Amino acid sequence: MSLTYPEAFDLATAVSQAIVKDVGDRDELRSTLSSLSGREWLVLDQAARSYRHPTTPVSGLRGWLDECLNEPDGFVAAVTSMHVDGRFRERATRALGGVAGPLAAAALGVRLLDHVPQVRQAAAESLQYADMVEHLDRVMDVVLAGRERRFGSHAIELVESRVRSEVGEETLATMLMASPLMRVRRRGVEMAHGIGLLPVERLREIARTETDQLVLAWCAEWLFASREVTDLVDLLDARSAMIRQVVVLAVADDDLTDERLLALAVDRVPRVRESARFRARRRGLDVAGWYRAQLQQDLPGRTQAAVLDGLLAVGDAAADLPRFVGALTSSRPRVREVAVRAVALWAGRDEVLRLLPALLTDSSGRVSSAAARALGRLGAPVRMASDAWASELRSNRRAAWLLARSNGGWDQVEADLRLAVDQDAELAGLGRAQVSNWLEVRAATTWQPMSAEQRARIAALLEMWDGQPGAKRAIAFHAGLKTEVSEDNYDDGVAAQKWWWRRR
Repeated sequence: MSLTYPEAFDLATAVSQAIVKDVGDRDELRSTLSSLSGREWLVLDQAARSYRHPTTPVSGLRGWLDECLNEPDGFVAAVTSMHVDGRFRERATRALGGVAGPLAAAALGVRLLDHVPQVRQAAAESLQYADMVEHLDRVMDVVLAGRERRFGSHAIELVESRVRSEVGEETLATMLMASPLMRVRRRGVEMAHGIGLLPVERLREIARTETDQLVLAWCAEWLFASREVTDLVDLLDARSAMIRQVVVLAVADDDLTDERLLALAVDRVPRVRESARFRARRRGLDVAGWYRAQLQQDLPGRTQAAVLDGLLAVGDAAADLPRFVGALTSSRPRVREVAVRAVALWAGRDEVLRLLPALLTDSSGRVSSAAARALGRLGAPVRMASDAWASELRSNRRAAWLLARSNGGWDQVEADLRLAVDQDAELAGLGRAQVSNWLEVRAATTWQPMSAEQRARIAALLEMWDGQPGAKRAIAFHAGLKTEVSEDNYDDGVAAQKWWWRRR
């Protein structure tokens, strides 16, 4: 997980105390700094000079510029390079020029983005003595993380030009592409494509091995735009759905048989299935008939759900609805979820209200949520959620909440309050957030009439809820509930002060 600002402030305080007061384990702190990503370095640098708190972590005069600044491990110089005083940062940055290792390289990368020109100049000069080739990915990760800053583009160009002058542009692009750091690898792929180092064969290799979604999206775009779309059939089983989708649309007809195309119509990813159906229909294939034939076989759960999902897209309500009604009782949650969507889309209102309420207590959360949303769109009565509210499964109670609040008005407020007092902490937190949002946004425009029974239920829920007294009073006011006013409900005797002012 990325370093948060509070964590960065604590780390900046710890490394500062280690230098100024000799407190803490320097080896452990040095290891922590060396493992930071480029973005985390920028967050730490910001926190080190922050004025949001009573004290600024890396500040003061004593203990920073003595002989420790030139220690060979670079820890003191790296921390001092984040000092609030630009003169301290400049001296520390020059000291980093004689230090080898990833810690010094990353710290110099941060200073290339500094707002003080003398500090940036010192960082640029110190990089001349650093082994840029060995620690290229660490420096690039920092400057790429700060590419949107005022001097970000200049810092990137400076680092790349230094390495380019040593090893050449092609080697630079290859080095960046081989980096384990995502930002650096993206930069390498961009650069390699710009100078023509990524023919179709290389793009195919990247498409099979890359895990970064943005790089895969670029590969998909470049493959689709390429005129050389032969020999792409072997990418139809690529790990990336984007690549499979592009190949389905781009590969030549002679290289894609009808059988292979229809097999992709049950791909595990919906957009690949959609692209396969599009191309199959363009060929004149009976995709709906093929789906119906597949249902006659004993299929795995995922494949059966994909077939039903495809049939929902291209099938006929009159002919295929009975299949989906029968699938509502399937033992497979994915299949039941598709069946719920089909019944909600194709069946009449009365039939939906008859078939779907029982699925509000389904053992699968995706099924019960789909049923709740479908019933909510039809304005189903709130009483249909009573069994789900009483369920021991949190997914069922969440489905009941989705249905109950779909009517809006006071039904929504009651549902949110009921969720806010749920025994499950996550559901209760969701309910509290929705109650707070209603008070801020919609409370003043909730005018619907409220029955005496509902008013009594809301009053009971308010008694059970451990919310702030002010929020409870506001809800009671909007709901027209009588509340007992005591001095404990007010802070610092504000009511008494107002009365005294009026008397004067």
